[in-house]
Order: sequence, then C-alpha cells, then structure tokens
Amino acid sequence: MLTRPELQEIANEIAADWWAELRRHYHLPAAHPAIVLNGRLTRTLGRAWVDSNPQIIDLSVKNMLTNLNLYRSDIIAHELAHIVAYNLFRDEGHGKAWKQIMVTIGLTPRLSYSLLG
Repeated sequence: MLTRPELQEIANEIAADWWAELRRHYHLPAAHPAIVLNGRLTRTLGRAWVDSNPQIIDLSVKNMLTNLNLYRSDIIAHELAHIVAYNLFRDEGHGKAWKQIMVTIGLTPRLSYSLLG
C-alpha cells in the first residue's frame, strides 16, 4: 500500500499533468492549485475550494487509495476544471462552462461516479 507522502507525490504529478493540458487551452497561472489529501473525506471523492484563498483541492485519501486509476483519468481533472470554470467564467458548480472545459480536455463531464474499487 502507498504511504501518504507517496500518494501526495502522485496526486501532485497527476495535477501537474492535467494543469498543463488545461493551460494548453486557457490562460492560467503556471502552478496548479494546492492538492490536499483529506483523511476525513470518505463518501466524497474530491472537492474544489473555488472561493478560498488560496484555492485548493481536497482529495479523499481512502478513495484515492482504492481507485487511483479513476483519480488519474478523471477526478483530479474534474476538480481542476472547477477551479478554471470559476476563475474564468464564475461557474461555481457543474454548469455550462465547467462542462465545456471537461469536453475541451477530452473528458466526459460526469456529476457522479460509480466506485468499483
């Protein structure tokens, strides 16, 4: 099983990759928002704190450990898209701008996920 520091490193690497993809399409700062592993999130996969300063993304440690591929392929990008949608279009949820951002980076804009892990 991965240690928490290893999981944090993986989360940051995934976020950096998705942020680079988002930057190909949108004018964004060089650094992605901070990624925080949250041991208290159990039923939520992740949360984007769009109105905090600094903006952060919380990820569920439990769910990430058991569904790492889903985080790699979708969840982290989903949360980063919330940050971009808010900063550029003031879209605070799963609105039109967020959906378009997801499509632009090649993902299906899903509002919920089925966990199989």
